[in-house]
Amino acid sequence: MNRKSKTIISLLIVLLSTIYINAQKVNSFALWGSGGYNNFLSGVEKVSTIGGAGVNIGLGYEFQSGGFLMQVGGEFQHYTSNMKMAEFTEIIPMLNTEGKYYDGTFIFDKNQDRQTMGNAAAVLKLGFVTPSNFYMLFGGKYAYNIYGSTKTYTNVTSKGYNDNLIGDDDNGTFSDMPNHGYYTIKRSFNEKLAFQPTIFGSIEAGLQIGKRNYFGVVYRFALFFDFGITALTAKPLLGQSKIIDISQTEEFQPALRPFFYNETTQRIQVIFTGIKFTVLFGKKVEKKYCNCIQNIKWRRTK
Repeated sequence: MNRKSKTIISLLIVLLSTIYINAQKVNSFALWGSGGYNNFLSGVEKVSTIGGAGVNIGLGYEFQSGGFLMQVGGEFQHYTSNMKMAEFTEIIPMLNTEGKYYDGTFIFDKNQDRQTMGNAAAVLKLGFVTPSNFYMLFGGKYAYNIYGSTKTYTNVTSKGYNDNLIGDDDNGTFSDMPNHGYYTIKRSFNEKLAFQPTIFGSIEAGLQIGKRNYFGVVYRFALFFDFGITALTAKPLLGQSKIIDISQTEEFQPALRPFFYNETTQRIQVIFTGIKFTVLFGKKVEKKYCNCIQNIKWRRTK
């Protein structure tokens, strides 16, 4: 480290120390809630991510010295997201009641995978507030997964093909025969998900409303953006096929496996953005003199 860098760092330390020691301080109890758009980006091929809604509720402690802010606390996070897969067809060798093989054709459309994640997170943020009541906080969150699940939905159209028979279209194809298992039906499949801890980077910016002279209450309205990285603790339902047999009998009843997991990487990106509302219950620590960041000159406090 050169001499110029050391000088700059020393000046910053002196400035921050002066703000901390001489500025008027406020200790606050913070409650906040946020909601908005959420999305899980796992990079699955041939799958489009749509996203969903998320909600965070938290509480913590905030310290203010002049214009400097520090906030610590914890929050509960609930996220949902959605993915869609294009229509596709699977042809599977089947065996009829007479013991003869035929081709079972299964068309899957309106394919959707809905995911849910619930976390308990620790929050640490630093920031500032200006004389015009604009504020900004930025920092990180460490979220431990409490629950997770995925549910796939699909419309399955079942057909049969046997070139030894005429069929309903004169080419050996059989359809619209519910008594023989040829029909269209909506099916779903549930599975639990377990996520590794999620590391978030977080930033919020907005306006502060109210003065600390009425039960010490201050309100904040802000826009925020959280970006996190996580992974599943295990691959759900390992296998090459996109479908799974959910039948409890001998009849073949195909449904979609979860297509949330990316076979090429374990990394899952979590995006959450929206509006945040915060309520602060604070108390000023009175000092005879104040050297605040809003006003560098010495002034006597009332």
